[in-house]
Amino acid sequence: MFFCKKLSCHIYLNLCKNKLTQKFNNFIKHTQMQQFQQLFLEKFSNKIHQTFSAFCIKENLEFNTKTLLLYLIDKGLLNKIDIRNFLILEEFEELYSSNNFHKTQTIKLLADRFDISDRAIWTMLNRKNAIPKN
Repeated sequence: MFFCKKLSCHIYLNLCKNKLTQKFNNFIKHTQMQQFQQLFLEKFSNKIHQTFSAFCIKENLEFNTKTLLLYLIDKGLLNKIDIRNFLILEEFEELYSSNNFHKTQTIKLLADRFDISDRAIWTMLNRKNAIPKN
């Protein structure tokens, strides 16, 4: 009996140790991933700044947000669909309140404005949890 209790206790402690080790390892992986993402973002940011600056100087262009966006589109880092989706999400917020909080009217207006189906707008807004629950 004593042996069983000791064995059970030992197994339990090992399970706890394994779970703690797993949680610690996950924490370390997550921290390392965050550090990697920060380093990656820093390198990306520096590279974009460097190449964009050189581009502006070479093409004699003004160094501003509009030129940067055009540069990113030209390099294939921003695409039309991402821009359209961003605008739809942003405009939904504005139009929803100005349309007396009528979702269907707002979505029809956006669909006409961006020349896509109502269903596509509903789907996108639902995926982004942008539609208020009434």
